[in-house]
Amino acid sequence: VGHNPPSDRRKWAQLKQWAVDGRIVRVHCNLCRRTMHFYAADLAQVYDPEMLAHEWRPACSKCGKSDWVRPPT
Repeated sequence: VGHNPPSDRRKWAQLKQWAVDGRIVRVHCNLCRRTMHFYAADLAQVYDPEMLAHEWRPACSKCGKSDWVRPPT
């Protein structure tokens, strides 16, 4: 699923860069209002570490929808 990259080039980080920074990734489902938190280091091990962080969109663990999930911050 190709999403447009953010206009702010500083947000073009890869998952592996967020992992090195020790970031916690927060995603929010706008359908059921659930907020989920993940360690970027864990995501970089499970998903492609070269993936742009803003392109990663999991399915919501409550409602199962991924199209309502806001990109990570």
